[in-house]
Amino acid sequence: MKKYGGARFAKPRIDRAGNIKNIDRYNSAVPLEATMGDDEILSKLNEVQDADSFISFLQSLQQDWEESEALEKRSPSNPYAANANGWENTCIGSFLEAAAAGGTAHKNRLSDLSGTTADVWRYAAEIIMCGKVYE
Repeated sequence: MKKYGGARFAKPRIDRAGNIKNIDRYNSAVPLEATMGDDEILSKLNEVQDADSFISFLQSLQQDWEESEALEKRSPSNPYAANANGWENTCIGSFLEAAAAGGTAHKNRLSDLSGTTADVWRYAAEIIMCGKVYE
């Protein structure tokens, strides 16, 4: 198990259909805090195989961010913890930095995939997801 930025990571658990299972900060290349919206986002992430499904994933992530922003306006989170819905990075700069860091830290994940076009789209979605949750 590797440790990056205070969080521990292991290889993701993949089911026979190739879907990422039981994603959390201790069992995945994509660390997550459990939030209500994560089930839908993870479902969309697991469905990514082409441009259309990638865009659908991005739309779900955007809706989750908008919900998080609305919740933060009503009741701000502790400034030393993730925002509502588990968002660690709420400005574009920190989001992109986290996505790049998560992608760099987990480059070996791409070699775990079969190399199909669907896998490349899925890996791109995983890197984007790191922008939300990577510390």
